[in-house]
Amino acid sequence: MNILLIEDEQRIADFIVAGFTDVGFKTHWEQDGFRGLNTALIKNFDAIVLDLTLPMMDGLTVLAEIRRKNLALPVIILSARTDLTDRLQGFELMLSPGQIFSRQQILKQVWQIDFDPGTNVVDVCVQRLRKKLTDDKMPEGEQFPIETIRGVGYRFNNY
Repeated sequence: MNILLIEDEQRIADFIVAGFTDVGFKTHWEQDGFRGLNTALIKNFDAIVLDLTLPMMDGLTVLAEIRRKNLALPVIILSARTDLTDRLQGFELMLSPGQIFSRQQILKQVWQIDFDPGTNVVDVCVQRLRKKLTDDKMPEGEQFPIETIRGVGYRFNNY
């Protein structure tokens, strides 16, 4: 697997590169958002690990440009930001806000499973994602950006 790491802190980058190398992944490291974006656009990678707080161009701008150029590769966001608004901002760049995805579509896109495994793995993963993104300060009754459409699937909302 060929990974692009866009991270400005040397110590963190060294740690991540060493971990990927240990499991047999090739890692290319860029230290700022501008160079990281250019590298993502001219070379082929299987995934990107992206810090949000970068010099030259912030990580969310890099992500928006990657999606605008239709690069459909997974991006893992690294961030020390803890505010719910900051955490949810990465999801605002979803390719299909408002579109409903069935459990079968999610199984195929995330795990490349073309059949119903007879488990609730999608439901469990969505529940865990919600729990990680939940902020104790969220006002009661505020809509969560991942909506369950009973009997159909899930939808990402633009709130």
